[in-house]
Amino acid sequence: MALIRLEPVRPVTSQTIRYMAFAFAAADLLIELDAEGRVSFAIGAANIFFDEDEKTLEGRRWRDLVAEEDAPLVEALVEALDVGGRYGPVMVRLRGRRPEINRRVLFNACRLPQQPDRIACALSQLTAGAFSSVKAPVASGPNGLLNKDSLGDRTAEIVAASKALDLRLALTFLELPGLTRLKGRLDDNSARSLMQRIGAALRAGSLDGQTAGQFADEQFGYLHEADKPTQAVAHAIQKLTKEADRDGQGIVPISRTMEMSAGELSPEGIVRAVKYSIDRMAEGGTEAAVDGGLAATFDALVNATMERIDAFGRMVKHDDFKIVYQPIVTLRDKSLHHFEVLSRFEAETSPYEAIRFAEETGLVEDFDIAVLMKVCGMLEARETDPRLTVAVNISGRSLGSDLFAGLVQRELTQHPKLAKRLALEITESAEIKDLTRLDAIVQRIRQKGFEVCLDDFGAGAASFQYLRALKVDWVKIDGLYVRRVLKDQRDKAMIESLVELCRKLGVRTVAEQIETVEEAAALRAIGVELGQGWLFGRPADLPAYKPPLELPTESSDRPNLRARRAGYRESWG
Repeated sequence: MALIRLEPVRPVTSQTIRYMAFAFAAADLLIELDAEGRVSFAIGAANIFFDEDEKTLEGRRWRDLVAEEDAPLVEALVEALDVGGRYGPVMVRLRGRRPEINRRVLFNACRLPQQPDRIACALSQLTAGAFSSVKAPVASGPNGLLNKDSLGDRTAEIVAASKALDLRLALTFLELPGLTRLKGRLDDNSARSLMQRIGAALRAGSLDGQTAGQFADEQFGYLHEADKPTQAVAHAIQKLTKEADRDGQGIVPISRTMEMSAGELSPEGIVRAVKYSIDRMAEGGTEAAVDGGLAATFDALVNATMERIDAFGRMVKHDDFKIVYQPIVTLRDKSLHHFEVLSRFEAETSPYEAIRFAEETGLVEDFDIAVLMKVCGMLEARETDPRLTVAVNISGRSLGSDLFAGLVQRELTQHPKLAKRLALEITESAEIKDLTRLDAIVQRIRQKGFEVCLDDFGAGAASFQYLRALKVDWVKIDGLYVRRVLKDQRDKAMIESLVELCRKLGVRTVAEQIETVEEAAALRAIGVELGQGWLFGRPADLPAYKPPLELPTESSDRPNLRARRAGYRESWG
């Protein structure tokens, strides 16, 4: 029998454990926290993060090292870290000696069984890795969470980037039933603190601390690695809500996790599938999730889109929509100039979303011609006041179709008497590619006596290219600039320059979304001729207009009230 030599077992020292944790975390700087949350040990490149030696960190509280806005996130990590557990990486901002050296780092933390009262925190520099190239969107609220759209965009970008890596991602949705009632029982400070801590718990469970969001008052979600357990986040939120409402039992989150496997989807398909998933959750709760990952979700999106296409087509075919009227007035004397005709659908359908859907699915041409025919029929109806003058919207994408352009010209040719009563507004919601061809169509329309307006001017980067290439009668200034004309001198200067340019080109100007007397007065002073907005009237079923009494008028304008619509200005409505 061979003899076995037994070597003495070396005692495991605290220093050894520290280096084990350092190796486990694999980072640029290791910081060990004691039970009181103070730094008991630090080793590594502290100078690149804090501009000071690591020895100077010992004895300081972790809160003194983390930027104030990210302190709730780190606190949630520390509180939820079980023995043997690990969190991270998440993106955290550090607090340096000077604000200009504050840096974003990747933060990891673990609590080893050998030292259950200690937390090893590992800090790593951000590199040009898979996710550091994805620009983090700005959180929409004090709880550090993204809104629905921002989370959808960021999730889609990260999922698309992960296709080149061996990384499986998932999106977990949480409903917190009763959260609104709970907040209502708290004072403002307590409610705000609760939401900050819930936001921190969600961010702590997310992929990098930046991929968590709030969809509605009681609906949340976060992106994470698919293999990462989600119970910790749910338990942390339940604990937080129970502590906030000591008389209650807290809120038990309802969660649903959906794997974000991209499969063969293109980047555009990923974006659509991710946003469709989030929209379904926001509208129908966790039960609305689609099983089978993004590929199955995209199939569901295709099916839902086909159903909408069929429904939209039936609506157009059966003329199952209505038109409403919003007044457009002369700012100089508040007299009615004409009405814009707008389309309305069933109560739960947004007109903007319906038109965008029609553009994206190729149905906008059918819809635009249906609206034009409906308006022409209304204007020539016996019961319609012959003085009524309107403008109707036509999508730039529709005018890009030879068939549609021919239908428009045929319709206008059949109604020559409407030349002074009907104008066309070209919307800029869809990209117009061939401006030379479009201008030829516009000029044929104008030669028939119909005026043409370029809508939403300034909303797109190509606006001035359109104005240079298209000879039109009117330009409608986008409401974004109108809303800021009194607040931002840059936007005011842009409107002034636009008005002056249009004056030199012989093009008149309209401003939309005017809501206050002050905005109307400022735009009139700049030289804008016409105005539209709730100050003058909201869209209504009948073309009615009552001038706002508080809108100032210039006495010098009174002799000029003989405009082409003099017979029915203030008598309407």
